Amino acid sequence: MRTVELNAVIERLNQISASAHAYAYAPPVPHAAIHVTPPHYSRVMPPRSLVTQTSVLEPQFDLAPEQRPNFGYVAPSSNNVVAPVISGMIANPGRTHWKAEHIKYLDELMELAMLQLNRPLRISDFKAITEALHRRFRLDGGIVERGYNTVHSHATRKPSYNRLVQRVLPDIGFPDFVPKSVNRQQGGQDGMQGRQ
Repeated sequence: MRTVELNAVIERLNQISASAHAYAYAPPVPHAAIHVTPPHYSRVMPPRSLVTQTSVLEPQFDLAPEQRPNFGYVAPSSNNVVAPVISGMIANPGRTHWKAEHIKYLDELMELAMLQLNRPLRISDFKAITEALHRRFRLDGGIVERGYNTVHSHATRKPSYNRLVQRVLPDIGFPDFVPKSVNRQQGGQDGMQGRQ
């Protein structure tokens, strides 16, 4: 019986070794060879900053300094707003779908923020991004009040965020992130293999 088990293990190791040898590694395509068409945004993007900012993204980063006093600043909460605080706020009592125009503007704000900061975004940067998103759509676009933690999760857990970072900051490589669906699928496969 031990010989049968040992032969099965050796056979499996040989299969793994053969598949590892068959794997062909292709070096990454140089960035200059990749042609990525930037999306059409409502603003002209500034050049990328030459200095990497370590501080958090400043409030109203999307406005020119002379415009900032003309707009009120409503700091977003970390979680979704359940009860309206000011006129124009729409409560977010549960799961609500994002509109395409909100997603497009969120991408625009993230790109602008990365260009200004010259680094990938952190969760603390999403306070200013969420405030700018709400300010744009609060009165005329009907956006529900989402917490900056919710906006961060929605934005960064999609493969499109990887592509955005790679396009705006090509020299830093890919951010460390795996989409939820891949995690769940991988966990399911690992669990099945463990039971077999």
